[in-house]
Parts: sequence; C-alpha cells; structure tokens
Amino acid sequence: MAGDELWEWMRSVHLEPEIARRLATGDLEEGSRIWFAQVLFWQDRPPQVRLNEEVQGTLQAEARGPIEKGQEITTEDMGSVSGFLLPEADGDAAHITMLVTATGPCLVFDAAYNTLRIQSQLKAADEFLKIAAVAVEHGTLRAFAENAFGACELLASAELLWLPDKRVMTRKHMTVRSFYNQWAKLENTDLRFAGLLNRLGELRASARYLRADFELGNSEASEILSLLGEMRDHVEAVRVKRTLGNRVPRGYRVIATRDMRAGEMMTPGDAQLFK
Repeated sequence: MAGDELWEWMRSVHLEPEIARRLATGDLEEGSRIWFAQVLFWQDRPPQVRLNEEVQGTLQAEARGPIEKGQEITTEDMGSVSGFLLPEADGDAAHITMLVTATGPCLVFDAAYNTLRIQSQLKAADEFLKIAAVAVEHGTLRAFAENAFGACELLASAELLWLPDKRVMTRKHMTVRSFYNQWAKLENTDLRFAGLLNRLGELRASARYLRADFELGNSEASEILSLLGEMRDHVEAVRVKRTLGNRVPRGYRVIATRDMRAGEMMTPGDAQLFK
C-alpha cells in the first residue's frame, strides 16, 4: 500500500470503529483530539488500538528548531517522523503508528512479526547445536541426529516467523517442513537448508523411533554439522532486528493466486506464501 492508502485503511478499519466504541462506552469524550494512534498486530491474538498516552515506545523525529537540554518537547517541535521502536513487551507485534506533528500526520509501518520469538528460537537452536557438536566428537550419532534435527527445525521456523501468515506459528514437524520447502522452492532461502531439514527428519525417525535402519557415518555427520553452522549464520543475517530507524524491507517471492494483466494493481488476496 502507498502512504495514503495505508492511512485510509488504518483510519477506516481500525481507528474509527475503536473511537466509536469508546465514545459509546464513555471511555472517550466527544470532541477529544487524537494526536497519537497505533494499531498493533500479533500472529496469535486480535489487533489492538492504542490512542494518545496509551502509545508507548521510542520515537525518532526531526527537530523543527533548536531544543535546549531539559526543554519540554511537544508535537509542535517535531517535523517528519522517521522511526518508532515498540517497547520490549510488544516486540512480537507488527504495527502502524500515526503521530500528528507540526507538519501534519506521519505514519510509521513495521510489518515484521515475532522478533522476540525469533531471538528465543535462535538461542534454543544454539543449545541444540552445541550438544550436536559434542555428540559428533563422541561418536554418539543417534544423539547427534536428534539434536541436529532440533536445531535445524528451530532455525527453519525462526526464518519464517516474521512473515504475515499466522500458520508459521505451528509446532507441527511436517507443517514446518512443508512451509520451509515451499519457501526454498520460491528461492527465498538456500535449497540446501531445506534439504538438510528433510534429511534430518528422516534420520530422526530411525535414530529415535527405530522405524528403519539408522544409517549415518561420522563423515556425513560432520558435513551436516558444518551446514547447520551455515544455516545458523544465514538466519542471523536475514532475521528482522528491532531498530528505531527505518530499514530496507526484505523482499521475498510469493505464489500468484490468479492471472493478472501487466500494470494491474495487486491486492493481498492475489498472492499467498504457502499452499
């Protein structure tokens, strides 16, 4: 969406209904001025609208003139807004934030979900990776397969969690594998990493559940461990990090859901991430 379209969507879909609700319940007085507004979006709960003093976070804006230390700053002292960082407690939310300054309404949009969850998953993956490395050293390859799979699945999931599709929150092994394979086929990640997740899923079935002969040698285990390290570095490099200033959005490929003519405007329903 362009800026005007984004504002119109935020206003009509989220702000006006919330303002009407508050007026009806007496939580907002008629004629109240709205100068700060925000809509938070989570993958696992409904959106939340915050107004004026309810909006919390760190703002980055242009100063319209000199400001002395200790001076009280109002919106009249601000020009264009270039960034807004949610507080730590809201780190898993995407958001649209609107602030009325001296130069007019300013919008900040951050579409990345689950930045805190991604951090947690990477930390957990690192623990599994450490144990997998120890298992290779000691030749306990069934334990290696189990821990390597745990690390790989956490990494694959972490790479997907920021996307605007609540299905990426799944804990089901086969769904994570399916989504990550589709992500790789669209060339959004290295095909080797999807292949690694598939291979470790097969090894885990025989290593832990004894469903087939367990066939893994030290050489392949060392190769897997090395590729897991590459995958860890990749996920760290591409993950969305919490930041105050604007960042270049990460592009990715999606699947078209209908035929479109050249120059035709796309809408959210015209593409999907996963089948």
